[in-house]
Amino acid sequence: MPTCAFDFTGRVREIHNRHVKIEKQLSEHLDDQSGQRHVLALARYLDTDEEIMLKIRYDLNPEQFDIEDLKESREDADMMFLHEADGVENVYAIHHGPRYITYVTQPAGQEMPYPDGWADFLITSRVPGDDVAEISGELTFDQLESIRKQLANILEDISLFPWLFITSEDQGTLRYDVQNDKLYFVDFTHMSLIDPNYGNWTSITPDTTFVTGFNLWSHSHLRRAKEIAKIK
Repeated sequence: MPTCAFDFTGRVREIHNRHVKIEKQLSEHLDDQSGQRHVLALARYLDTDEEIMLKIRYDLNPEQFDIEDLKESREDADMMFLHEADGVENVYAIHHGPRYITYVTQPAGQEMPYPDGWADFLITSRVPGDDVAEISGELTFDQLESIRKQLANILEDISLFPWLFITSEDQGTLRYDVQNDKLYFVDFTHMSLIDPNYGNWTSITPDTTFVTGFNLWSHSHLRRAKEIAKIK
């Protein structure tokens, strides 16, 4: 991934009286609306050596952003963090996501870019596979088609829950276990909350923009897929 504005790799954080070491930072996203950065990382518990994944949201100096009501902004960030935890449990329930372990909100601390802010930590199990965006160029046509179909099924299944969590950003969001042909949805940084009872709602298929918006499939790939579908 590109150079991080703040790299957690190698850092240790105490979460619920257990020390967690960040082994590799997978992604970083700046959220201007909340004045936060979002980070996804591979980590492990030092007491048991258990491999985990760690989602971090941390505050930046609010003076750098156009935030009118700091209290309201923090409440909105807290709500989205809880929705993110719900999203993890939803994809785990359909066997396409990591297992939820715990979450906590802590004072950021002196080692963080904005020590006076807050930091949210969401811990899950670590799923197998690699970032789809990083390995997509190495995958076969059939593997990419499998990912497209699995993603459509994941998003459609999630829409059965009270709210639909979806994203069109691919960095760090999806991981693919090549050996077992299994897709995992691991990060809800770019999620939207959509009421599935909204009047214009339609089912999600591999050809809808909810899926193709992840930009993992070339135009030539999609054309070939349509041609094969016509033959079948």
